[in-house]
Amino acid sequence: METAAAIKENREREQLRRIFNRTATKLEADIKVENFSQVLIDIEFLKSKVERLEALDKMIQDLMLESDSYDEESFSIEIDTADTYKYRWHTINNQIKTGMSSKIPLDKIEDVKPARNYNLPKYELKKFDDNLKNWLAYWGQFKKIDEDHSLSGEDKYQYLLQSLKEDSNARVLVESFPPSAENYTKAIEQLKARFGREDLLIQVYVRELLSLVLNNNKKQVSIRLLYDKISTYLMSLETLGIVKRKYEIILYPLVESAIPETILIAWNRCNTDPSLGNQLTSLLNFLKNEVETEERINLARSDFNCIGTNHTLHREQISSLPTAASLVSNIKPKESGKVVNVICCFCDKSNHSSFECSRANKMSLEDKKEAIKKKGCCYICLKKGHMANKCKSFVRCLSCEKRHYVILCPEIHKKEKSGTLENVSLCARTNMTTLLQTLIVNITYQRKIKKVRVLLDSGSQRSYVKAKVVEELGLHETGIEIIGHTLFGGVDQPAKVYKCFDVLVSSLDNRFSVRINALQQSDLCGHLPKINNEKILDKLRDLNIVISDFDYTDTEISLLIGSDYLGSIIHNETVSLGNNLMAVNTKLGWTLQGPIKVQSTVNTSSTTCFSKTNLSDLWSIELLGIRDPYENKSKKDTEVEVLKTFNDNISVNAQGRYEVSLLWKEGCAGLKTNYEVAFKRLESTTKKLKSTGNLKMYDQVLQDWKKNDIIERVINDTNTGHYLPHHSVIKLSSMTTRVRPVFDASTKDNNGWTLNGCLDKGINMIELLPKLLIQFRKGAYGVISDIKQAFLQISIAEKDRDYLKFLWWENIQTCNELVVYRHKRVVFGITCSPFLLSATIMYHLSKYSEKYRKTVNKLKKSFYVDNCVASFDNVDEMNIFISESKEIMAKGMFDLRGWVTAPHRIDSIVEVPVLGMTWNTILDNLRCYVNISEARSEKITKRYVIAVAQHIFDPLGLVCIATLIPKLIMQKIWEHNIDWDHEIPEELAQEFKIWLSKAHFINQCLFPRHISIAPLEKCQTSLHIFCDASLTSFAACLFLRTKLNEQVKVQLVLAKNRVTPAKRKMSLPRLELMGALIATRLYKEVLESRLLTKCKEYKVYFWTDSAVVLSWLKRQAHWKPFVSNRVKEICSTTNRDDWYHLPGEYNPSDLPSRGCDAKKLMESR
Repeated sequence: METAAAIKENREREQLRRIFNRTATKLEADIKVENFSQVLIDIEFLKSKVERLEALDKMIQDLMLESDSYDEESFSIEIDTADTYKYRWHTINNQIKTGMSSKIPLDKIEDVKPARNYNLPKYELKKFDDNLKNWLAYWGQFKKIDEDHSLSGEDKYQYLLQSLKEDSNARVLVESFPPSAENYTKAIEQLKARFGREDLLIQVYVRELLSLVLNNNKKQVSIRLLYDKISTYLMSLETLGIVKRKYEIILYPLVESAIPETILIAWNRCNTDPSLGNQLTSLLNFLKNEVETEERINLARSDFNCIGTNHTLHREQISSLPTAASLVSNIKPKESGKVVNVICCFCDKSNHSSFECSRANKMSLEDKKEAIKKKGCCYICLKKGHMANKCKSFVRCLSCEKRHYVILCPEIHKKEKSGTLENVSLCARTNMTTLLQTLIVNITYQRKIKKVRVLLDSGSQRSYVKAKVVEELGLHETGIEIIGHTLFGGVDQPAKVYKCFDVLVSSLDNRFSVRINALQQSDLCGHLPKINNEKILDKLRDLNIVISDFDYTDTEISLLIGSDYLGSIIHNETVSLGNNLMAVNTKLGWTLQGPIKVQSTVNTSSTTCFSKTNLSDLWSIELLGIRDPYENKSKKDTEVEVLKTFNDNISVNAQGRYEVSLLWKEGCAGLKTNYEVAFKRLESTTKKLKSTGNLKMYDQVLQDWKKNDIIERVINDTNTGHYLPHHSVIKLSSMTTRVRPVFDASTKDNNGWTLNGCLDKGINMIELLPKLLIQFRKGAYGVISDIKQAFLQISIAEKDRDYLKFLWWENIQTCNELVVYRHKRVVFGITCSPFLLSATIMYHLSKYSEKYRKTVNKLKKSFYVDNCVASFDNVDEMNIFISESKEIMAKGMFDLRGWVTAPHRIDSIVEVPVLGMTWNTILDNLRCYVNISEARSEKITKRYVIAVAQHIFDPLGLVCIATLIPKLIMQKIWEHNIDWDHEIPEELAQEFKIWLSKAHFINQCLFPRHISIAPLEKCQTSLHIFCDASLTSFAACLFLRTKLNEQVKVQLVLAKNRVTPAKRKMSLPRLELMGALIATRLYKEVLESRLLTKCKEYKVYFWTDSAVVLSWLKRQAHWKPFVSNRVKEICSTTNRDDWYHLPGEYNPSDLPSRGCDAKKLMESR
């Protein structure tokens, strides 16, 4: 249904189009008969109509796009009609310019400018007031009117009068001339003679500089104001021909004398070599830096919203804000050295802050907000005096990182309702806590036994039992006592009557029991921490010390044994565990006492949150080749720095082997010892090797390494420093090494640091995969090889070897004496090792780029870590490449071996892995290998669905049609908020099972390795990129078309699809635009792969079935930010004229945008 505004605009446009057609027809007739005077009149009239027509077209098209009843076909017709009128107008305009230029003055013909969507402010002339300092600014503005030939002299005279101030001498001078065209010129000459004389103006500005020198001795001037004045006067002198460089000897002393003494002293310190010349420019740059520094300091000290505030008061107000308030508990803010009396808005007490209130932890989110509202407090900082929109507190929630305290986090409250959170504690300032002596014991009464947690408290004179335990066991009362308590700080509580009970306490193994007389108390103490440090627990196990209080679920203290019975319980045996922590032996069992590091410290009560998993991270491989260019740019900047650091540290050692250093991160704390963990892991590895009968083989590998100088023995090791735990990987199918050690660089030390965490990964090598595979598919003959034990061919710098130590046995028969080795070569398993290998290879190849230029260039584009992947159009070129590659790599001690070529020189190997895909050398085709049977499971859980979906490695997106279904299912699972190991809803499980039952057909989807009919330089080559979208996903696919004589070959090169965002619903046209964006990035990826470098000429076609997307791309209009940003990226890479429309039924990217099972994919080919 059209709106009234739309109907009105349509009617106006119809009328304008009739006028346009009539005038255009008349104009074309006038041009033919050379009626030039009439042509000028008609073109001016027509221009005004075209401007209004374009504005109406844009308004109507915008209304169509925003309408609920949007029809794409109608929109396409609308655009075509509007373009017809534009084309006719530009044709007429061009006819006049080119064909009639000799007879019609070109300055009378103007192009139609795009209609503005805004009004410029009114332009007012600056009025001259006789001040000579203002003449240059005035004349610079009025000069435009003076030189405008389209204005008559009379009009210029009137403009001149209006630009002169009332009653000024300049105005009186001009008014003395009668108003006429001739007198205008005379008036201008007189004005210039009176006010525009260069010699006079130069004196004015020099005197202004002198006045600054005089004022410098009288009063303090702002450095900003001083710099502005000096710059203005010097620029004015430069305009008058006084060049700074030429007259520096005069100007420099003047400027220097105008500067305050403190600034001048600083300048003379910086000006270390006055003989260098250009002193004036250097001084001005120095002043500019001083001004900017002063402004940054003022900005740092000033409030964001207040100007001219009292800075002393302001600093006091800032100091009262609780810094990092969400991370600190039990710390009160201070103001002017005194403790602020903070009143809690939840319980009205002043002994704690509102965000620490234990009562609030038991309230619902709605009740908390209601309490804050009643007290008139801020929802962010929980203080009175302002509203949340005026709050300047730097508060951040630890859970969702929004501006509020954890106590008000809605995300936590949602999870509490669903039972997915467990209450633990508020985060404290430190991650240290102190363990008190707690145990788990049995209390027995009349055949009833209850397991309770007990506290041994030497600071209490009496023992106490919790009333809840008395009630559950039905303990017999033995009497009463009247006792008064003295609390911490000397506070005396009035005496109370306590009931007494006999309690029989026994150890868990029943080897010891004691009867104690305890007083009944409703609550004994708050929640006390337990041991949760795995390293301490491992150490205790090594010492055969069993701690009962670490896996008991109840955290409440039900029994307190005081000094009245401790003497009969405690032994004299203690064991120091380091850092003032000790294990104390009692007759009831071992207990711990002392400080210990924990993952989160408790004070009262708060919440532990599970971090949200980013679903998009699970599909990172799908982003290969279509990542945001701005993200790529920032990565490349980082990679340049990493590469520079690497090149500065690489060297060649005495053996002629390359030696590199580990890529340490800046600011990383030194690694502490992890000896205990490494030893435990060694015992576990040894036990496993013995059980499988592979211990001797494992030891033989290490002995071979020692013999080949890959590892070395550490003499006099002190059992400190960092060690690499290791385990065995057994591969029975291997022809060479069936058992090999794998080292773990992700093991934490005593400070929680890991070696991998302290190292930079370097350049992300996986992003090279699509380009390498495209290159592999380019030539008629495929070639692959790899470097034998590539990592072990590169030496590690001496300074880094102590971080690569590991433990082994002196004698594997007895396994009772340890020996320490350390690596001398790059270790597989360290995060930066792939980069170190790749960077070393590139560094090595660069040394031979002159002698073997062609082969070296080819090798640089063919390596992925230790794999070499290439293709050739000529057998002779391939043979030369193989021969020279071996020779080049051998000079760096790299053995390039395992050559496989096809279809020429095919060996017995039929299928070989190539960068994650499988290459059939007989048929010369590629496929994605899928073995779903490895991941079979009866329960369909979220974890299982992800595991299966991630099983399919498809860097080129050749089977992305079939892999879309599990992504869509995964998105639905995420919306259901299902835990990782819970079964998914039945309808989703059935959908997944149907897809899974046909997933094995992916193995039967074969793609030719060679994608062209002949060498590309001999063919007629074109790229065809298709894009499409559905409501669930958007996709793009890129095809290469080659033609030679009458033969044509079309092959899929690259394809990608993405699931639409779940939270942000987008319209179909916008999703189609996202598909176009993916198509653009695929095209850019192919260009960067150098697939078309040898092609002298090739064509590019982008195809979409969306008329809306085409209109966005073809029209240079002001779109909304979402559309505008994506159109900008697309048009920066592609040509607008390369985009075409095709019907939806012929669009090959339709299926990738909807997805299907693997069987249908195979059939669709």
